[in-house]
Parts: sequence; C-alpha cells; structure tokens
Amino acid sequence: MRNAPVRRLGRFSIVSTLTKLRLLCIFCGQIVLSMEGRSMKKEIVEIPNCGTYAMSQEALEEYLGRARRRGCKVRQEKHDGHSYRHPDWVIEPPATSRGENLYEAWHWAPLQPSPRLHEVILHAAGQTPDCGFYYQDGRQAFFDFHLFRMRLFVEHLTSLDLKRWNEMVKRAPKGGPEMIRAIAAFCHPQAVVTDRPNEGNILVAFGKALSGQKPTKRDLEAAADAWKDEAAGGAFRRAFGRR
Repeated sequence: MRNAPVRRLGRFSIVSTLTKLRLLCIFCGQIVLSMEGRSMKKEIVEIPNCGTYAMSQEALEEYLGRARRRGCKVRQEKHDGHSYRHPDWVIEPPATSRGENLYEAWHWAPLQPSPRLHEVILHAAGQTPDCGFYYQDGRQAFFDFHLFRMRLFVEHLTSLDLKRWNEMVKRAPKGGPEMIRAIAAFCHPQAVVTDRPNEGNILVAFGKALSGQKPTKRDLEAAADAWKDEAAGGAFRRAFGRR
C-alpha cells in the first residue's frame, strides 16, 4: 500500500517533466523565430509612411519577392546611380493607390556627418528642413512619431552616436526652427541651416495682431524678412501700395 502513492507520484512526475520539456522546446523555438525576425528587420529598415531601406542585395530581393507574392506592382526607378534622395523602387499595393518607396541603401549607408546631414534626416522623417516653413513662436512641430522616424534613420543609416542623439532630442525644444537648429548643430559644427522668408510668416504676424494676440519677437522678425523678400512679400507690398 505504501508503494502505490509512490508509483502514482512517479508517473505524475514523468508527465510533468515531459510537459515542461515540451513547453521549453516551444519557448526556445519562439526565441529563435524572434531572433530571426530581428535579424531581418536589421536588413530591412522601415520608416513608417516615409520609406523602406534595404541594407543588402539579398534583403532587397527577398522583400521584392514578398511584395510580388502579395499581388503588389513593383516598378524600378531610373536614376544616375543610387542616392538617399531618390527611391530605387516603388511598390504599389493592390488595395491602395499610395506607393511605397524602397531604397538600395547599402550603396550609400551609413551616412557620415556633413553640413547638410540634418536635411536628409528631416526629409526621412517627413519634415521640411526650412525653418521659415514653421511657426516662429515656439509651438510644437515635432511629435513622438517624428522623433521615432528620425531615430530609426539615425540608428540604421548614419554613423552618428545614437546615445548622444537620444540625449540631444530629449533636451531640444520641439518647435520647428528650434529643433532643426539643434539637429543641425548635432550633425556637424558647420551645418548649413535653411531659413527662407515665407509669406506665411506675414500672415501669422498680421493674424495675431488683428485678433488681439501679441506677436512674438521672432514672429515680427520673420514677418519683416518676408516683407522685404520679393518672392514672399512682393504681392503684399503691391496690395498695400508700399515698396
């Protein structure tokens, strides 16, 4: 009678051990699949709603093959050489009219620091690098999804220090001109920052004044620069009979 419970316990222990082994195998298999997935992502860098970058010929061919199997139209673009400025391929899904730009990034990545590297990073995130395009009063123009896109590009497609980049982004103001100048200074000590006069600067300053708001100093400076510029302020000066 004493041996019966022991035999039951033994069988139960064997079943429990087999169950644990099966679970361990499943768990290990999931880890392997996860690691393979991460490896593939390093070969294909996808920046949401902006562009996809193939880091090797093999990764490009696999990605294009998957797209074709999904019924996508694949079109190769014709350019002189390969550049981050122009996509090498355009993938058009069957259910939407918006195409996906695909770059053969292994030809030019990683990008090294240069006076205009910040412009490349900003374009990759869907932002314009022209300070004059944005509001001049410090209101937020860079949101979390912009920062996420830029981080992906910096991490995988440039030689910039990612840790220092993250620290800079945390400290930098999120207004348009302020963030652009912070990124530019980080990318190169002799960065060239674009700040074109913009008719929108005139409209913002006038609009604030007419609505009873006080334009900021930078609002007024940007509006004055735009007023003097023929392309931006010429129509306004003619409308008011001023030169």
